[in-house]
This record gives sequence, structure tokens and C-alpha cells, in this order.
Amino acid sequence: MRGAPSTSRSTGPRGAPRASKRAWLDQNGMAYAEHDIDSSEEAGRTMRRLNPAGTIPVIDVEGEVVVGFAPDAVDRAIRRKAERRVQRL
Repeated sequence: MRGAPSTSRSTGPRGAPRASKRAWLDQNGMAYAEHDIDSSEEAGRTMRRLNPAGTIPVIDVEGEVVVGFAPDAVDRAIRRKAERRVQRL
């Protein structure tokens, strides 16, 4: 879906916080795609390109990257992208 935040996540012990991130995205009616960096080399490369430090999660909102799960930062990124779309109309 165009405009959906794309999130990188990890399975196993590193991915434990993903439940709260997923719940927040679901509760706010946001479409998203998850990419498992532990089972996909391509997802891992993409995550490291977006965040060379390698910390997770990495949330990519149409090119605006939020590192770590910070609901306010994700919300601001989505709002900025929506405002830019409206301005282009």
C-alpha cells in the first residue's frame, strides 16, 4: 500500500518489543509491512542502509526514517508526508 510505513523487525529475543509497535500501528489504523531481518538478507541490507548502527526497529515512512519505536516521531513523520501530499494537489 502506498504511504504505508515500512518497518524492519527481528524475530527472536531482539524482536520482543515488536508487539507494542504492531499494536500501536494497528490501533491507529495504519497499514504497514514488516520485514524480518533475521531470515531475509535483503531486508537486513535495507535496514543497515537506512540505519547503519543496526538498531531496531527501523520505520521508514516514504523515505523518512524513524529509528526505535517512538510513537510521537512516527506520527509526526506520517503527518508530514500527508501534508506534503495535500500540498501537491
